[in-house]
Amino acid sequence: MVSNIPLTIFTPIWLNKNDEIITLVKDVKNFTSYVFFSRAMLIAFFTISIVNLTLWKKIPPLAYLSNIIIIIGSVIYFLLWAPLMGVHDYYYVALLILFPGILLPFIWHIKINHPAIFSSFRLKFLLGLFLAINFFYCLSVIKLKTSARKGYYPMVWNSDFVESMKYTNYEVDANWNRFVRMKPYIRQIGVKKDDLIISLPDGSFNKSLYLVGQKGWTDYTKLRTQNDIKNLINHGAKYLFISDTELLKADYLAPFLTEKAGSFEGVEIFRLSKNQGI
Repeated sequence: MVSNIPLTIFTPIWLNKNDEIITLVKDVKNFTSYVFFSRAMLIAFFTISIVNLTLWKKIPPLAYLSNIIIIIGSVIYFLLWAPLMGVHDYYYVALLILFPGILLPFIWHIKINHPAIFSSFRLKFLLGLFLAINFFYCLSVIKLKTSARKGYYPMVWNSDFVESMKYTNYEVDANWNRFVRMKPYIRQIGVKKDDLIISLPDGSFNKSLYLVGQKGWTDYTKLRTQNDIKNLINHGAKYLFISDTELLKADYLAPFLTEKAGSFEGVEIFRLSKNQGI
């Protein structure tokens, strides 16, 4: 997780503290390096990129130079955005240019300098195997990224990645999906689409707000006092959503739990008014 990173055009790796760099390396090793390609494929791409560097007389100069520029550019991109990357795999989409950038010059070299190999059944078989392995690997990763809560995934094999995704899917289904399911219910109890809500203890920017389809505030700004809640009421908050029953025992929330509006799968809903709190 990134902490105390100022908003700038770039967020370079040197903004990370030592423990954050250790976490980043662990996240890349056990998560993001498995999202797009298997470890075997990554090793194969790395080997081909090294081979490409030895082909400076056998591939067009522009292709050779492009291969180097793409690799260097990818390294610079990673260094300039490293604190934001970690488990956030969408930041790696820009790096996918690496793979055609590495493969195309190598394929051109085989086609021009080794036409017999390029047209051989053996190469076609290897290409078919390459596509099949990547297809079934991708299928496993998609399942792990969306719905899998149990099962064995030998093509992925990294237990840290597999178990973390199973737990995440369980957490999404047990906690977050209920916010989607409760949309019709909150209309029944009188929550209007334009009503502002406070959703606790959601520590994200707006995850529960987005899922339930309401505007308002989460616990991202660390709401810890009656004044914090009262201030949001003064800014238009109409309802308080509590998705962790332990929070119902919090002293600072007690004055705002007097007008219960409803309950849905463990999410307790309370009406807010300006005469509550301090």
